[in-house]
Amino acid sequence: MRRPSAKLVLGATAILVVASAGLAASWAMVGGASPSVLDRAHARAIDAARTIAVDINSYDYRSIDTQFGVVRAEITGSLLENFDRTRAAVRDGFVNAKISSTASIAAAGLVSGTKHEGTVVVWLSVTTTTDGKPSVQQAPLRVHLVERDAKWLADQIATVG
Repeated sequence: MRRPSAKLVLGATAILVVASAGLAASWAMVGGASPSVLDRAHARAIDAARTIAVDINSYDYRSIDTQFGVVRAEITGSLLENFDRTRAAVRDGFVNAKISSTASIAAAGLVSGTKHEGTVVVWLSVTTTTDGKPSVQQAPLRVHLVERDAKWLADQIATVG
């Protein structure tokens, strides 16, 4: 089975972003929150999803404990519980194999959202280096976020597809 090309996926993501923005604007005009409040909330959700997706996929075996602390502060709910349950094994794997990974985001767009909750799709690229040999993987991720105490936190992250 052939996988869709990166251009096709990025094109579909762009269409999704435009359609989502149109739906959000329509919703705001028919009685939702004022567009400026909603637009600001959506922009913060997208920024948070981009940051969290990069942070949760970027580790260096030499500083992984510090990076884990950053990630713990960005996630909540069952995602935090799963992270806490598996982080010792992940840490051991990275340290023992001397692995580093660096993530970047090519695109991100809001799928749905309110002033305090949102779902964002990000196109993630991760370069993982083991024994000096880099490998690159790319995948779209769906990040669900909730706003708590004026901070956007991820409570679900899943690959799309």
